[in-house]
Amino acid sequence: MTIDFTQKVFPDTYKDDFKDSDNFHRILFNSGRALQARELTQMQTIIQKEIERFGSNIFKEGSAVIPGNVTINAAYEFIKLNTDTNAFPTAFKLLEGNEFSDGNVPAKIKAVVLEAIPATDTDPATLYVRYTKTSGATS
Repeated sequence: MTIDFTQKVFPDTYKDDFKDSDNFHRILFNSGRALQARELTQMQTIIQKEIERFGSNIFKEGSAVIPGNVTINAAYEFIKLNTDTNAFPTAFKLLEGNEFSDGNVPAKIKAVVLEAIPATDTDPATLYVRYTKTSGATS
């Protein structure tokens, strides 16, 4: 839609007659003559087209440019729950953000629930956790 608008408005309103097929990439100015808006508009169009070509060459369509980095949480562990013997709450999202322990005093294992996913037909209920304490625990 914006391309259609640009292609219709720019040639008429701004006298931008730049065509990629003309194979020119330079605007020449005559000394002693006033600078015309048409020349400035054509320069903007040429620069915009070059930036577009560069961007489509360097970046894949739809790729994230900003913030430009990917982070991986290496401490993202999971726990598969046996919901046959223990009922998984229906409001499973309420578990997220809570810290749970193993029940010992003092607790040997503590974990914060990062994400809770209910069971599906083939996969049991799953808690994705980040362990905050594992002292004295065995695998």
